Amino acid sequence: MKRRYLLNFLIILSLFTIGTPIVAGNGYSLGVSPGQVFIWQVSIMDDIELSSSIGSGWATTINSTFGACSVLGARYKYEIAATSYESGNFRVDFKYWEWIGGEFSSVADQPGAWTAVHDDPTDIGAGSPYSKFYSLPVRQFLLGVDYSVGDYYAIDNIIAKRDDSYLQSIECRWIFSETFGVRESFQIRNVYNAIIYEYRLVSAPTGPFDLLGFLLMPAIFVGIGIAIFTVGIVIGKRR
Repeated sequence: MKRRYLLNFLIILSLFTIGTPIVAGNGYSLGVSPGQVFIWQVSIMDDIELSSSIGSGWATTINSTFGACSVLGARYKYEIAATSYESGNFRVDFKYWEWIGGEFSSVADQPGAWTAVHDDPTDIGAGSPYSKFYSLPVRQFLLGVDYSVGDYYAIDNIIAKRDDSYLQSIECRWIFSETFGVRESFQIRNVYNAIIYEYRLVSAPTGPFDLLGFLLMPAIFVGIGIAIFTVGIVIGKRR
């Protein structure tokens, strides 16, 4: 009888690991977890200013050079499938839907994507603005990246780049969420620092069980497990 209750307790206790953030030995952690869905949308697209700053081929530049979308209101989506830590890096398995102007299909365009997420800011390539995910805390991570060589620089949770190769100088900004480590927005600013293009995160886990579930749900499971185990021991002694 005691063994049965002990087994039940251990099973429930193991659920403590479900939904908890994965933390590397150096203290950096992964901010996303399985089941979370993120949606981005093109929210600003000033075609007149884009043409004046980048040139008549601005749409191709946005689509190809920046990997964004030149359709106002278009959206794309990620759904986190699994997370793990291996070979000195975090790993995120996810499926994603490409940019679309209408509704998302029930089937992802890429159902089996994955990416490695650096857990060390001194790693080669750790400061790339094109990374899909960043370790938390983002500000501390970017502070540890060496941007002394190259055109990029970091400001808090932002990676920025000034580019003078177009008709007018522009600045690109990749802003990362300090809650999840995903890209919060991508902006192009003109010579007057006005935002002339932006896509941003418009849908992310925001409910109490999404933001606090890392602690609440495992605590509930553990509490239930302890109660079951305690009751089992009491019953076992009486018998």
